[in-house]
Amino acid sequence: MVSVLSQLMGQWMGVQGLLIFLCVLLLVKHLRDVLTNNMPPGPFPLPLMGNLLIIGFRDPMEVFPKRYGDVSTLYLGNKPCILLTGYESFKEAFVEQADVFTDRPYFPVNDRICNGQGLIFSSGHMWHHQRRFALATLKYFGVGKKTLENSILQECRFVCSALQTKQGLPFNPHHLLTYAVGNLICSLVFGYKFEYDNHNFHKLLQYSDETFKLPINIWGQFYNTFPALMSLLPGKHQTAFANLSKLKHFFKEEIMKHKEDRNPSSPRDYIDCYLDEIEKAEFTEENLIHCVLDLFGAGTESTAKSLSWAVLYMAKYPEVQGCDGAANAEANPGGQE
Repeated sequence: MVSVLSQLMGQWMGVQGLLIFLCVLLLVKHLRDVLTNNMPPGPFPLPLMGNLLIIGFRDPMEVFPKRYGDVSTLYLGNKPCILLTGYESFKEAFVEQADVFTDRPYFPVNDRICNGQGLIFSSGHMWHHQRRFALATLKYFGVGKKTLENSILQECRFVCSALQTKQGLPFNPHHLLTYAVGNLICSLVFGYKFEYDNHNFHKLLQYSDETFKLPINIWGQFYNTFPALMSLLPGKHQTAFANLSKLKHFFKEEIMKHKEDRNPSSPRDYIDCYLDEIEKAEFTEENLIHCVLDLFGAGTESTAKSLSWAVLYMAKYPEVQGCDGAANAEANPGGQE
């Protein structure tokens, strides 16, 4: 019995020693890779995890510039990512070297959301083709022109009416601004608008917001690092994927309605134009769903956030409101708007 135990103990010590040796070897390799990769400065990454724990507790875009400068390195798992946070670094990358930075990196969570399609996460020929079509179509419906001004002013009136109901009490304007921007996107993409108190409209905005926040939150970063494992585990990433399915279902229903009553010679909105293009080009209905998702989700959230910051800025600096009012009076001598 003692002999058997001694043999088992010896085997276990051998396996344990081998595991320790492999761990030390991997740690040495990790240290060598990090210290000799000639990357911009950044926090030291843990093996496998990278800097995921830092992302969970701090905002890298706020903390990193103060500590590491406008160009820094952040590890998402074992993948190094470069953070650009200053105007000069942005200009150098996306203006002076735009051809180098036009492609999209591969991340599992982005691939799960868009499958390489749409306007945001696609790349190469598909991205150029979709982007060119989207810009031309939106311009046709008034984006960047005065023809869209009436729709914007009408939405502004709705926002002002809603503001008056607050009777001067404090409130968060973000949802109200999101409704306004979302309705403008809906008019361009679907050809109609929602009432601000419409339950389906609220759900649509909520699902879209949660879906597009996933790639930048901690759940999305864990999914990028361990996609196979995270696909099996519960969490907010699963909620976002479920919401994504609901969004796609809604968009499919809208596309079916457009197919039934559209007039090819008189397109009403983005979906109508895209359906016309499907019949004569390499466009697909699946890609249309992802393009609508990108226009509605990313377009609504980014614009609403910008407007929210503008409102906050004017609230903090009341003198800016006077400058804005003077500029508005100069642009509208009649004072009607």
